[in-house]
Amino acid sequence: MSEISTALRIFKRLSIVFKRDEIVETLVGYENPILVDQIVYKTLIRSQQIKNGDPLEISELRIFLGMLCSHPQSQVVVDFGGGAGTHFDALSSAFPEIDFSYYVIETPEMSRKASDFRSTDKKLHFLTLDEIDQLPKSIDLLVANSSLQYTDSPIQTLTVLGKLKPRKLWITRFPLNESDGFFSIRQISKLDDNGPGHLSALSNQLVEYVANVVSLRSFEEELTRNFDVTMKVIEERNPYGGEYKTINSYGYLAKLKI
Repeated sequence: MSEISTALRIFKRLSIVFKRDEIVETLVGYENPILVDQIVYKTLIRSQQIKNGDPLEISELRIFLGMLCSHPQSQVVVDFGGGAGTHFDALSSAFPEIDFSYYVIETPEMSRKASDFRSTDKKLHFLTLDEIDQLPKSIDLLVANSSLQYTDSPIQTLTVLGKLKPRKLWITRFPLNESDGFFSIRQISKLDDNGPGHLSALSNQLVEYVANVVSLRSFEEELTRNFDVTMKVIEERNPYGGEYKTINSYGYLAKLKI
């Protein structure tokens, strides 16, 4: 079944949901079925657009930084919080000569639905964090793109991911507090803003989730236990506004210590 036909199935289901007058409350959390449907739907459409030769968005190139200095004929990639696999589509388009084995670690709801709707992509696999023992023993690249901050404990999650011993690690769009201290920040976004591409959502629904921001010092202490940082980038200053002046968004490219 093609990406377009499966996307249409989701679109019809969303259309029915948003015709109900009672759907007015804010969607809470990444496990919300409506949010998951929206991300899967947009990913399937975007996947087909990329396969049809549409140009990549500049934001989609962020994932390429993880490929720096490494272009083997095959790559095992683990994408923590990779949604319905949109980074896989971008990498496969830009590097057709590489034989990817791509594993997305996601929430149970996202993993289940993405697995169902993307079953024809034989090189793309979806797991939950509780299933990481099913990953290959040798991992070339582990990516965390705007995802660690949405876990209950970003540093503990990094510790778990570090035990996978990927050869390279690319953490991007990750807010950190440059002073000591922890912030739990309530974020609200439009449903439109979730998922790849620029398709409009079927309603003006809002989505709420919590970002857990740890100190830069504590994070780097944990990161450098097992990895050498080869590149550190400030990607965005004050992503949460002037109320949080000590928080900036960072990117880290690191390699496993020998």
